[in-house]
Amino acid sequence: MIDASVGVNIAIIVPLVIALVETAKRMGFSSTYAPLLSIILAIGLYALRTLSIGVDLILPGIVAGLTASGLYSGTVSTIKAVNKSNTNT
Repeated sequence: MIDASVGVNIAIIVPLVIALVETAKRMGFSSTYAPLLSIILAIGLYALRTLSIGVDLILPGIVAGLTASGLYSGTVSTIKAVNKSNTNT
């Protein structure tokens, strides 16, 4: 069963996943597989954070991984759009 601490754990794990995936990409990891790496890292970090292994950590890990990859790509897209509109003015 998923408890209320899941949100707190995800809030802690998401920035870590973003940083780790970005570091991996700068070291040569293909950005094509970055979302998959985000999910794997998030599940692993969630397991470390809760010190448990089981089905209950898979869903929050997937949510954290997808949140991390979506948050990062959404931010990058927004920054690119803002920079493009600033150059056109």
